[in-house]
Amino acid sequence: MPPCNNQQTIELDSTTWTALNELALAIHASHGVDKLQKETLEGTTGLVPHRIAMFDLIEAAGSDAPRYVHPASSGMDDRALSDYYNRYARAQRQPARKHHPVS
Repeated sequence: MPPCNNQQTIELDSTTWTALNELALAIHASHGVDKLQKETLEGTTGLVPHRIAMFDLIEAAGSDAPRYVHPASSGMDDRALSDYYNRYARAQRQPARKHHPVS
């Protein structure tokens, strides 16, 4: 079958399909945020090569700025993860800088 909308078709081998199916099953079967984050981070490790992966949730109700809660990561210790989100949160609270054209 030809690709739709001029998009390239990607073929996956059986090992990758199996890993995707196992990840989908693990996510579906996980109960609670901790388990969901753990299964997702572990499952993507074999599918997508990376050094660090992060999984967080956003609490946005009643606020203009989203608040990141319950962060988890693979490849990053708890202190580094906490420092990262603290720096990111500070940057989000700062007003946007105005860009002035150079004449």
